[in-house]
Amino acid sequence: MLFFLLLQWHTVCHSCVVHSERSFHVSRLYHQVRFRLPPDLYGKIIESAEQERRSANSEVILILERHYEQKEKAPGSRQANPDASAE
Repeated sequence: MLFFLLLQWHTVCHSCVVHSERSFHVSRLYHQVRFRLPPDLYGKIIESAEQERRSANSEVILILERHYEQKEKAPGSRQANPDASAE
């Protein structure tokens, strides 16, 4: 629940970004999702985010981006070997 509240707070507090003297809502560019986390995993995310001085939302995004980058580079993955379906 606290994780969801932090994500909500981050979205509300940082929803406007000024770009070229115009503002637009970041929330319109990103999908808002709700999911449950086990308490120990949530604690790890919060601890890591605090150590790196980022929001919990930014920490989750970074973790997911790194995961999918590694997955795409892994030998035998469809992204690393686009012709794998032809084998």
